[in-house]
Amino acid sequence: MGLVCVLLALGSAIATDVASSKTSLGEKPTQLGYDHEHPEVQPSQENLDLAMHGRIREEGFNHSHIMEYASGLFDGIRPRLAGSPNLAKANAWTRDQFTAMGCSNAHVEIWGEFGLGWRQISTPVFMTSPGTAVFIAQATPFSPPTAGTVNADLIAVPALKEEKDFDSWRGKLAGKIILYSKSPLVNADPEKPPVQHYDASKLAKIYEYPNGGDMQEQHVITKTPKEIEAIFKKAEFQEQVARFFADEHALALLIPGYAGDAGVFEDDNGEEMGECFGFCQLNNRSPR
Repeated sequence: MGLVCVLLALGSAIATDVASSKTSLGEKPTQLGYDHEHPEVQPSQENLDLAMHGRIREEGFNHSHIMEYASGLFDGIRPRLAGSPNLAKANAWTRDQFTAMGCSNAHVEIWGEFGLGWRQISTPVFMTSPGTAVFIAQATPFSPPTAGTVNADLIAVPALKEEKDFDSWRGKLAGKIILYSKSPLVNADPEKPPVQHYDASKLAKIYEYPNGGDMQEQHVITKTPKEIEAIFKKAEFQEQVARFFADEHALALLIPGYAGDAGVFEDDNGEEMGECFGFCQLNNRSPR
């Protein structure tokens, strides 16, 4: 997971050995990035440079600086949401790392307009009745602030699966804080504990990267086109759900962590971790 995060941050800066080109009036601007309209012709048979592959693997496995870069991003700069001050810091940091590696003309380029920036300063969420309790919560990125303290009744809405499910909730959500989630799944199987202890042999296996071998232990799992299509369909439906809640004038949305299994959420690899709640003000607009 660390390598993926580093690559995402490094992708925000561009390093090149070619001097910046200047465009005069009337000249066609230099193409930036990959030209998708004119892709390169692929050879009928690929010639693999196995010696270069070996050199790359040797450098990555035995001379890696991944932990230094990960610490610089995760510990020094921390979260880097698009449009945030920390992303600007990460871009400048990445440019400087490229320069330190020996790249010439390492610089940051503007890729286009994004919109408003966003950062979280504080998101306190409390239960006030029938007793008091504190929720460990954070705001969903790009959600608007509340107009001061908001105190409202809570209504539980199970996970909606299709658009016709909206009908059961029309006219019931105005001015309410929605607790939205699927039913929690509690793991009661003693043969499959929720947490594993990785011994030396397990860790050694994870650090093996066989050529053409099974990479599931390393969480390198390729998704099929159908799985990718299902992910996009799910995301599109969640946008519909968000618009429905906003149109019904719900006040706010409280969602559990990713796994939805009674207080445990998952990281990007499906590993179970800690506890988290998300909170976002709707205010007649879709949360993102």
